[in-house]
Amino acid sequence: MKIIMSISFVIITIIIILFFVFTVNSFRLNVFQTSVNPNILGITGSTSLSIITLSLKNEKIRVGGSEIIDVNQYKNIDYEINFKIPAAYVTKIIKKSKNSKIELLGFEFWSKTLDPVFPDWQKMPHSCRLDFCTAGIFVDRREKGEVALDVELSNMPISREEQQKNLLLKSGIIQTKINYNKPCKIEYNEKLNFITIDKPSNIKSYRDACNFIAGERYQGNDNAARPRHFAKKNSDNDIEYIVECDRFSETPKVGSLCVLHGFFGVWPLFIRVEPSRIKYWNDYYLTSLKFLAKYVESRTDIISRAGAE
Repeated sequence: MKIIMSISFVIITIIIILFFVFTVNSFRLNVFQTSVNPNILGITGSTSLSIITLSLKNEKIRVGGSEIIDVNQYKNIDYEINFKIPAAYVTKIIKKSKNSKIELLGFEFWSKTLDPVFPDWQKMPHSCRLDFCTAGIFVDRREKGEVALDVELSNMPISREEQQKNLLLKSGIIQTKINYNKPCKIEYNEKLNFITIDKPSNIKSYRDACNFIAGERYQGNDNAARPRHFAKKNSDNDIEYIVECDRFSETPKVGSLCVLHGFFGVWPLFIRVEPSRIKYWNDYYLTSLKFLAKYVESRTDIISRAGAE
């Protein structure tokens, strides 16, 4: 009798635990607005090609202001974008918390085949994941002209009207009030096919040069790999995207990764790019837009930039 009661107790306990876990996870799935396992939110990786649902949502969109740096003019509108995408592409799922309203979705794929990167990463020897390898599937991909594109989307939408101001300010082409009258070298580089934003040669410190975000982070005096900003114009003569480089060099393996800032509709877009592959930056940008568009299930935002449909 005691044995039967013990077994019954164990069975009931297991049922209660399973019910609790199911209820909690169902609740968390609804809260996080994603079909992915809530326990892997954050930096993640999967070799699975199972389709998952991911969402970005924000309640406010910046719509303009009388001054360039005015960040207080908002209109209450709900915007949402939903993706149905194989889990193997997803590298980051950052959701809102008590301390931050920022959400981020991260994806990684090969630049030509658009295959997910993580399954290839898993096939590499463990030592190769910690350092550069001289052989293996990553090198084979690169020899064929492919690079791994690391792409992120933020849930802090910016309207078409404000996107130009945002890009001009971030690049340093237009200075904020606190940086007025600081010298800045801005010119069109025909060879690179970019507007370049740099420190004038007669200015010693990057901190004394315009609105130079990368320069603020720069430590040292390495002329071989120095801070530099770039801006790309589109056919309408607007700034399509900008690129911030903390340590730019056209020599492979000398500089550090740069960050391309653009937009996918109203959603801020970030792509990590190698400085030595500057002639491919625009290809990487357009490829990223097409990749994201391929997996959009639905969206309510303003589709306002080329390639974002």
